[in-house]
Amino acid sequence: MNLSSKLASVLLAGMAFATTGQAFADASIPASESISAFREMNQSFRSLYYLQNPQVDAQVPLIVVIRSETISVIEPNKPATPTTYTLAPRIEEIKSALHATLAFQGLMAVVATDPSEARWAQVAQFHAQLAKLDGMVAGSSADAVTRSATLVALRQLQAGTKAALDRRVVTDQQVVDVLRAARPYIMQAVNQIGEASLEQMIAVLRSIKEQVSTDVWDKAVVVVPGPAVARIDNLAVMAGMQVLGSQELGRRIFYSEGVYDDQGIAAYVQVLMRDKRFSGMLFDDPYRMWRDVFADTSRRYIDRDYFTPLAQQP
Repeated sequence: MNLSSKLASVLLAGMAFATTGQAFADASIPASESISAFREMNQSFRSLYYLQNPQVDAQVPLIVVIRSETISVIEPNKPATPTTYTLAPRIEEIKSALHATLAFQGLMAVVATDPSEARWAQVAQFHAQLAKLDGMVAGSSADAVTRSATLVALRQLQAGTKAALDRRVVTDQQVVDVLRAARPYIMQAVNQIGEASLEQMIAVLRSIKEQVSTDVWDKAVVVVPGPAVARIDNLAVMAGMQVLGSQELGRRIFYSEGVYDDQGIAAYVQVLMRDKRFSGMLFDDPYRMWRDVFADTSRRYIDRDYFTPLAQQP
């Protein structure tokens, strides 16, 4: 629950329980009923807050959405008709190789505990798929470095799968050895693609900047849609930082977790702009509403903003 929905609930519930809690007790109203009554009241108040949405829509800035294959520009009040720039396809080959490593590990984990004939048939089928992918990558339009490194990685997986078929036994160490042998080649391809992709995204963003007025660009926001686990060190976010400046991260550069379509992203930005306006009025801080309702309590224990990332090596 974000701050806009929790703030009214917490303030109302806190004041009400402080002043009328005894009255509820005296009236012998079950706690569940009193909570339900508060929640109904809160929903009513939120509905009134949302009445301003049409006014907020008129203030939503230019939105630039960066995806792995496209960059879309959503003009104010036009989420259904974005201008889309297509990025050169660079990642499909290595993405398939990465998915092959996932498949290898997952399949071998199952076979290690269930070495039935049906499972070994799956391993044989997977080995054939790797051979097919090998041919697809070899004939792809990927640059020479990416293609060569991806093929080496795939052949490490093929060799490991063939060895498992020959031995009819799988251990964790065997799986680790295969994956570690493939890793440097996968990362070589990933880094090659990453540099080229970042350069292209930056070029498109700068082109968009040149096509709009300074006033429009200075208010524009960049949104990167994606799943939860890709938000740390995200390349598309880095492209936005390179053009807008790293100081705009979390202010004009956002990661829309689980929201992918243009209309959903436009609605997400609308929420941000609505809460930002209210936050400036109530807190004299336009970004306070983007933090947890209990953020001030947290600050008494750790005197800095923090976000809960996935673990990283120190």
